[in-house]
Amino acid sequence: MRGITSLLGSGIPSGNERKQPLDLPPELPEELRQGLRQYLKQAVPVACELEDSYGLLIADLSSTLSRVGSPEDLIDLTRLLYADIARWNGIRAAQASGKHMQLTGWQHVHVRALLTLDAPDADEVLIALLNFDQYVLYAARALLELAQIEPEIPNPFLRESFRLVWVAREGKHAARFEEGKRQKYAAAIRSCLEQRLAQVGDFSISRTRSIQYMLTP
Repeated sequence: MRGITSLLGSGIPSGNERKQPLDLPPELPEELRQGLRQYLKQAVPVACELEDSYGLLIADLSSTLSRVGSPEDLIDLTRLLYADIARWNGIRAAQASGKHMQLTGWQHVHVRALLTLDAPDADEVLIALLNFDQYVLYAARALLELAQIEPEIPNPFLRESFRLVWVAREGKHAARFEEGKRQKYAAAIRSCLEQRLAQVGDFSISRTRSIQYMLTP
């Protein structure tokens, strides 16, 4: 399992996301995809029970499953994600008690896996992640991405499209959002900010506030 997931998974700690995982052929035969998918799904409960303070195995497993899985595998990715949260909290508790333990973050990998799987309810998982300090920024960024409308390729022979091409080249093209999603996600982020302000003042929320601002027209 470690060999397959380390080869096909991301294996990139958060904050160092330039490296990309190994590509899977788009024409991967369905029988082969389903075989690999079932193997990975059976590995999920085993991986979640292993004592892995580094967290690489469950991160790679999440990344790999998201690339060969189906929308209903969201429950498996969520289980791996919460196993990572438990790992993080365990290390934080150990550090607080005086133990020297290294804390490596894989938030980017787990959140990107949710987006890659493209399950209809992935946004609900992301909204729930706003309640966890180590995931709040990654979840907010992912919600921002989900709310955006894919830009259309402009027709250079139309006057308006020609103008958009030059605006884009100047880096001034504003993102467009699907209004229903924008309102839903902005409300979730706003609620998260208000709860944090009520609990701990302005502690560590400035970055998340900037994401909320981008979701506001």
